[in-house]
Amino acid sequence: MKKIALIAFCAAFAASLVALPLSAPSQAASTDSCKAYAKKMADRKMGGPKSAENAMLMGATGGLAGKSADGKRHFTGFGLGGAAIGLIVYNDKRMKHYKHYYNRCMTRA
Repeated sequence: MKKIALIAFCAAFAASLVALPLSAPSQAASTDSCKAYAKKMADRKMGGPKSAENAMLMGATGGLAGKSADGKRHFTGFGLGGAAIGLIVYNDKRMKHYKHYYNRCMTRA
């Protein structure tokens, strides 16, 4: 009788261990993991620091255009404007990729 009870207990315990990983994660855990996944993939898709470097290059190009237009005063304004436009474009593209990967992850979860 003890052997049957022990076998039943072991079978129930093994079934509970198998059922834990197969159960669906909570909505909060799924949301957090999807946010982390989307951020990682969006940063990977954008090429990391290379995109920020391109934004600074756009700022330098804007500064050179301003310097040829009217000297030092426009150099600063055009340089800051070019860098701001570069960062805005970078952030817009990154958020586009972030939303794509986040939605894809949420539909799978």
